[in-house]
Amino acid sequence: MKKIFFQRLIIAGTALMLNTLAPAQTSHTTPFVIADAGNHSVLIADLKAKDTKIFNHFTKAWPEAILHSVSNEKDGKHINATTRGNILRTRYDNKGRFQSAVLSYPCSDLSEKIADQLEQYFPGFTVFGTVIDVTVREKKALLVTMENRTTWKRVRITDDGIDVYEEYVKSKQ
Repeated sequence: MKKIFFQRLIIAGTALMLNTLAPAQTSHTTPFVIADAGNHSVLIADLKAKDTKIFNHFTKAWPEAILHSVSNEKDGKHINATTRGNILRTRYDNKGRFQSAVLSYPCSDLSEKIADQLEQYFPGFTVFGTVIDVTVREKKALLVTMENRTTWKRVRITDDGIDVYEEYVKSKQ
């Protein structure tokens, strides 16, 4: 049983490291962007020809984005892309209206102002991991992970303020 689990763990780890959507591999300094450029050109041309409204909104909102996939779903069109090496997922309804976007980026890219606010609001905690920037229509929220020696929290930042979205106590070893 342990051997099977270990094999699955190795396979999953290898797959994650070789995934071309990983931020470290899709930065503008690696050859993966060049390999995706042809696919991006085809996808962007197709999007422009078929869905001008979506094309105009998407290229205005994320001019540096590199498209990886555009899929038609029951609830509308889903676009997966990277922008400045960060993963972006957007969704538009069947009429081409923007519905939502989720942008994931490393905590090192979080603005100093927000990082300072969080460290004042939660003394003794430091920001770590990935920041998730969620936009749903006109509303925005940031999900930031913070930790201290004993706990970690996922903090939600909105126009309404800051609150704890998730909180876990670390196991003692």
